[in-house]
Order: sequence, then structure tokens, then C-alpha cells
Amino acid sequence: MNADSAIDAPTWQRVLQQLQHATVRDLAFLLLSPSLLQPGYPAWEDAVAQWPADDWAAWRRWLFTQDLAPQRLQAHVAEQPAQRLGRYAEQLLGFALAHAPPELGIRLLSSHHVVAESGVTAGELDFVIERRGVVEHWELAVKFYCQQGDLSLQSFASPDGRDTLADKLQHLFERQLPLQPVAGVPRADRALAYVRGWLFYPAQSPAAGRFDAFGLHPSHPRGSWVDESEVGALKQGSWVPLPRLAWLPPATVRRDAQGHYPPLTMHGHARASLWAQVAKRSSGVRDEVQRVMVLRGAAAREA
Repeated sequence: MNADSAIDAPTWQRVLQQLQHATVRDLAFLLLSPSLLQPGYPAWEDAVAQWPADDWAAWRRWLFTQDLAPQRLQAHVAEQPAQRLGRYAEQLLGFALAHAPPELGIRLLSSHHVVAESGVTAGELDFVIERRGVVEHWELAVKFYCQQGDLSLQSFASPDGRDTLADKLQHLFERQLPLQPVAGVPRADRALAYVRGWLFYPAQSPAAGRFDAFGLHPSHPRGSWVDESEVGALKQGSWVPLPRLAWLPPATVRRDAQGHYPPLTMHGHARASLWAQVAKRSSGVRDEVQRVMVLRGAAAREA
């Protein structure tokens, strides 16, 4: 049994709610949340990285240990402060692979391994690991896409409209995963895509349909999106903006000193902003109950 079939969204979210430190919660999202992709789908078959159920439980225990003493993880990400979410996610997963629970049999062999052909850089391998005696090449993809129109992989576009989920997966499986390590790093026995993130659906027509028909994991993290002109139609509640480096896990936030949350509105000239509606839990901490991507000019792009 794999981790993705052994857990559902409420389970992994409850684990994250018990963690106190933001960096540990970010890492927990990468390790415990379901993949965006359904393992075993014909288009990629066994090329999606996943954790067996026992490994998922071991990671959960390990994360609670990190939460008690997060200094090493925090120092790791502080060495080279990331400006991009993708780079930050690579730092987090790299730390986990380098310091994984011994029972998982994981050894990090290389990270950001540059592959050159005839003196020309062909690409970079995110991670090469040995897992229970098998050498694996892992490519990490952390993505946030908004769905428009008929449900298909091509209908999921990045918030800036520059690419689609279909484009990314084609590049991932056809260009990135076939690369092999060189220069003293063992040849990979298999190549796997480690795909995490959130998919956003129109607020007026929530996600519906057979996700498995397109290779999407049925329990993938999801939210809603609206055009900035539709912000007023959102449900009333307490909304907080999420800085881009805080987009990974469901938000856990506190009100400011005056007891207020910021209003739901666009800031500056950003093409998109992510907002979380939060509700009070018994401890007084407020947890995310839904998230909404607010797009600037979405109606024009859809037309």
C-alpha cells in the first residue's frame, strides 16, 4: 500500500495543525500531502514518487521530533535564503532526504547535479538518492495551477498564464526525468517525479468530475480562484494574505495586535495573490478552512 492511498486530506492536515514551527509545517506539507498525480496512471505508470504507508508514519514521527528542535532545519534554509518558492521547496526536501529516519534506508547521493553533453549543459538533476538499495533520480515539482474551461490537463494554467499543467508534465517526463547522472554519481535505476502543490477551480463551479480520467490524484490539495472583480462575492469571514513562500501548507495564523485581519483585496501589480479564510480552533489559533487565488484579468485570459 502506498501513502497516497493510505491517507486522506483531513489526516495530513490534522498532523500539520499539531506542528508549532512554520518551517517544519512547510516541510510536512511536502512529505505528507498527496501528490497532484495519481500513481500508476498509464501516461507515467510507475514514474511518480510515493511513500509506502509505513514510511509515511515514520516521516510523521520524524517531523514531530524536528518540531521539538527545529534549529538544524531552520539553519539549513537560512544558509542560502530562497527568494523563489521552488528553490525553498528544494531546500526543504533536500534536508529531509539528507536526514531521513534510518528505517527508511535513504541516502542522499547528490543534489542539483549538473549534466553536460559535449561541454554543453543538458540539465540538472534535483536529487539522486539510494532508497533501500535502489538508486533513484528524483525531480521535484511544486506547482499551483488554476483550472478554466473543460476539465483536462491543458485546462490548468499557471496564475501568470505562462504555462499549463500539461506543458509542465510533458517537460518533466520527456526532458527532465530521462537525464542520467555523470561524474562519479551512480547511474539511476529509475527516475521519479515528486509532484506537490495545489490546484484551483472556479469559485462558482467547484471541482467536479473524474480526476482519475486525467491522472490527477483524487485527494490532491485544492482551492478556488476568482477574478479580482468577483472578490465581493466570496463568503464572509476572516481572510489573510499568504506571502508566496507561505503557499505550501494550509495556513495557521494569528490576528494582529488590534485583533484584526487584513481585508481581502489585491496589492500592487501582482497578477495573482493567494488568500486563506481562517477559523478559530479551540486553542485560539486560527486554521485555514479554504484558500482562494485572486487573479488579475482572469476573465480576459479565459475569453
